[in-house]
Amino acid sequence: MLKVLLVVSTIFLIQGCASLGPDLPSAQEMVSPQAGEANLIISTGALETNLSFSTYLILYREDDDSVVDAYINLDYPFKSHFTSHHGQLYYLQLQPGKYCYKFGSGNPYFTITENVTGCTTIDEGSVTYGGEIFITGGYIQVNDQFNRDMERLKIVETSVDKRIFNINK
Repeated sequence: MLKVLLVVSTIFLIQGCASLGPDLPSAQEMVSPQAGEANLIISTGALETNLSFSTYLILYREDDDSVVDAYINLDYPFKSHFTSHHGQLYYLQLQPGKYCYKFGSGNPYFTITENVTGCTTIDEGSVTYGGEIFITGGYIQVNDQFNRDMERLKIVETSVDKRIFNINK
């Protein structure tokens, strides 16, 4: 019985580590928001991947601290959506409101002691671009990669509201 439990546990662990990360959404999947909804586009990036000490983004609503149910990693070695650097694009369907971010450690034995935060507001019925959240050498940057990201998603830029996340230290 112990051997069976060990084998099953190992399979689950390996399956979690072998995840390919988020798929790049197709233009057909990125529909205009329905009434009472809003969409947020963000990209993440890193100069190099980090398997053991990866950093992930925690996105939450400012008014009630509810966390968005999306795993957004900056430097875990998922398949990259870019050829110039490691990174992914995320297209999130959310309720309108003010959204903020902070960071967490992918390693349960480490915690982030000085967290960088930032916020942006997304309006009902809008598609909002929040920017690229990039990690390099342990430092976080928020960059305006609007043109690159819209081209990669094959979105007509005029339909997207650009509101880059601010950075609060």
